[in-house]
Amino acid sequence: MKSLKHKVDEFLLKEIGIIPIISSYVIHTDYEAYCKKFKRDPKSESFFAVRGLVSHLRADSPSLAQNFLHEHYGHGLFCEYSKTGRRLWQYEQDLAGLEKQLLGVDKLPEDVVLNVSAHHPLIPDYLKLKKESERFFLENLDKYEGFAYWIEAWLGKKFNCGRGKFHN
Repeated sequence: MKSLKHKVDEFLLKEIGIIPIISSYVIHTDYEAYCKKFKRDPKSESFFAVRGLVSHLRADSPSLAQNFLHEHYGHGLFCEYSKTGRRLWQYEQDLAGLEKQLLGVDKLPEDVVLNVSAHHPLIPDYLKLKKESERFFLENLDKYEGFAYWIEAWLGKKFNCGRGKFHN
């Protein structure tokens, strides 16, 4: 994947002058267990976590390269460089800030599912922001996914890595 990333980064810098800077990716060898732990569909092959700008990829997927293009470049570029994407990310940062207050911590633990009392005084604020965030995401889902599919198709064609074609 590093070879493909290097080639795509060089191409994008030359063609459009930007690459994902903050976004990262993780290739999971035990993707199903990871998804189950965080209540994601374990049958999926990949997903993008907007909060951390991280692409999570299933290592044994025959479409790993294409999923990488879709998640890392499609969603990563969208969230880092578009006004709508930056707003999606900002909602996640605001929610994380409230979660820290709810838990009384300076840093949220990673890879842990936490529970908070429903009676905490910040719960109404959190639920309101969560609902607003979800509404904004759904209103912009076509832009979020449309851009990612377009990038995936454009880069997939350029680097000959449609479903299952790229081998490192």
